[in-house]
Amino acid sequence: MALRPSEPSLGTLSPVDQNWLVAALDHLIKIDKSRRVENAHGNSYCIFEAGRIYFQCLAPSYLRCESVSEKFVPEVASILTQAKRNQLVHEFGFAAPGYSKNFSKKIEIKGMEDLAYVARLAFRVLRDVYDVKDFAATQFKLTLLKPALPVAEPGFLSVSLPAEPLAEKPYVVFVDDNFHFMKEEERYKSGDYATLEEAVKKCQEIVDGFLDDQYKPGMSSDALFEQYAHFGEDPFIRGPESYFSAWDYAKRN
Repeated sequence: MALRPSEPSLGTLSPVDQNWLVAALDHLIKIDKSRRVENAHGNSYCIFEAGRIYFQCLAPSYLRCESVSEKFVPEVASILTQAKRNQLVHEFGFAAPGYSKNFSKKIEIKGMEDLAYVARLAFRVLRDVYDVKDFAATQFKLTLLKPALPVAEPGFLSVSLPAEPLAEKPYVVFVDDNFHFMKEEERYKSGDYATLEEAVKKCQEIVDGFLDDQYKPGMSSDALFEQYAHFGEDPFIRGPESYFSAWDYAKRN
């Protein structure tokens, strides 16, 4: 893939380096495709690991890339000199750790060229900032959106049914935590709902509650959304033909 106009050359790449870039791009393509699937829940993300070092990408309605800091992995402090930290911020365009405990960067994805850029960015950061030498020893981790569980249709029973059977509520709202987006154990069930409209309304109330609580006078919409992206709750719906993106809703509101 061609470099961006202002993007420096990657230099001489070994076959191992080239294979790593191909594999990284393949993972990014998968999470980008996954985030566009309807009637699914959760978040798609991939992690590029080299021991305790990692570069990860989360795919809500864009790519949110994070580069590990000493706030998550204390051993990284010996690598991230002030010069390296400045390199991440000024050369690579990452935001310094703040609300997010890692260096973070938002990248809009419009096509394959943008995904290829992210693969090259991950390679440069791992190689030039964290001094990763052997890319053959790195690992890839991938998590994709999960399809919503189908709701079983009632069958015809040969036994007598109660005169007034209890109505099932086919829509279930679950809530993830953006701060722990890779930990399903942080998930909780919010409730069961008879209609999709009720389930969507509940999801919206959860997002609105966080935004209202976090808003401070003079706070920009971008700053408020960034706060939500790092620390907000991420409700989703399981049920027939259901889809709700908390990230998209928070960004609009």
